[in-house]
Amino acid sequence: MIKVAYLVDFFAEVNSLNLSLQGNLPMLHMACDKVEEPFRRNLYQRRVQDSDTTIFPEMTTLLDATPDECHFHEEISTHLLAISEAIKRYFPGLDDSSRDQWIVRPFSVEDGAISDTDVAAKVESYRIRVDAQLKSDLMEQELAMFWLKVKDCPVLSKRALTLLVQPPSTYRCE
Repeated sequence: MIKVAYLVDFFAEVNSLNLSLQGNLPMLHMACDKVEEPFRRNLYQRRVQDSDTTIFPEMTTLLDATPDECHFHEEISTHLLAISEAIKRYFPGLDDSSRDQWIVRPFSVEDGAISDTDVAAKVESYRIRVDAQLKSDLMEQELAMFWLKVKDCPVLSKRALTLLVQPPSTYRCE
């Protein structure tokens, strides 16, 4: 019965993720973050390995109501690892989403986010980082509008807009 409760919790989480990906997600990077975040830091696996199952409310409720203990932590951990690997196979570029963080956080991106060999983009990146007005503009408007207004940095603006206009799902097309 406890294993069924675990599966109820697991599928509730998957269903919640699925529902959050439907509808009006404005940007591709937001969808990537939603899919990747629960598994990126292996939070669920670490908690289960520490014998903490409170992240599974139905299972926890059942365990609290009975004298039984959860004796299948290793099975849960193995299952979560398999799910994490399956997501990586199904979404192969998910780990690469961090390479485009300069679009989302142009003022706090690491220096290596843009290659030194891409001189024009690197110079524009430095120019953006020191512009206080642009920083203020980013706080006041949506990301796509910000990059539309960055006219004196055409290389980065074009790259950012190319990635930002990609729809995160085909939900609206189906």
